[in-house]
Amino acid sequence: MRVFFLSVGFIYILFVLFVCCMMIFFAIALSSDDVEKRSNKLKSLKKIPYSTFYFKEGRECAICLSVFQHDEQVIQLKCNRTHVYHLDCIEQWVLEGNLVCPLDGKEIDKNLK
Repeated sequence: MRVFFLSVGFIYILFVLFVCCMMIFFAIALSSDDVEKRSNKLKSLKKIPYSTFYFKEGRECAICLSVFQHDEQVIQLKCNRTHVYHLDCIEQWVLEGNLVCPLDGKEIDKNLK
């Protein structure tokens, strides 16, 4: 009888460990899929050269606060033509899970069509 309870307890522990491992696996798989979807969406963002003639406002990246250099490639969101960011800055912003424009809080997913 004692051996039966030990073997049932062992099987129960193995089952719990299996369930925990599966939960961790699916969490990692879902998060990597999410990151891949976001990076694919980022590829469709409009890249343009920065020009002080075109941009009277927004002369610095709202994420890193660095001033844009003339003819530097920037990302322009569709929510507002003056919402421009360094490519690296907006990529990091989105990959960290921020799905809204840093300036107006509008959903970036709608801007990534």
